[in-house]
Amino acid sequence: MPFHSAANPEIKQLYIDGYFCYAYEIGIVTNGLGIIKHIEFYNKAFFEKRPEITIEKKSDSPDEDKSVHDARLLSHTLQDFFTAHPLIQPDTFLGGVAFDSVRLYKELLSGDTFGTGLHFKKAYIPLNTRAHFENPDYSMDESGIPFCPKILLSQ
Repeated sequence: MPFHSAANPEIKQLYIDGYFCYAYEIGIVTNGLGIIKHIEFYNKAFFEKRPEITIEKKSDSPDEDKSVHDARLLSHTLQDFFTAHPLIQPDTFLGGVAFDSVRLYKELLSGDTFGTGLHFKKAYIPLNTRAHFENPDYSMDESGIPFCPKILLSQ
């Protein structure tokens, strides 16, 4: 399948919920109630401003590629949001499973997420099923919630 639609090159081939489709890709920032506060269009202008973001397929797993791509776009989306709204300085980030990466945790919790020295105090992101624990005693349930082995042993 071609990487973009013949009708409009801005309509890209995406992998969403287990299916390939053609769609405009956007990022949405909401508040704690789910009310949309910012929409970022991942179009040609967005990527021209950020030449460090390369768009390519890297693996045989479309789920993996989608997660890596989403995680790489998050920081830029948040930077644009906080530049547009400098008075908003939240302390908690709640994201989807696609944002489960060590690099993102570091950026969200210690970087300059929304200004010099300003970042989230807490980040809640479900573990992605592609993640692997270094310790074989650790496990997670079908929802990606990790179990602490000390708690399991005390029951």
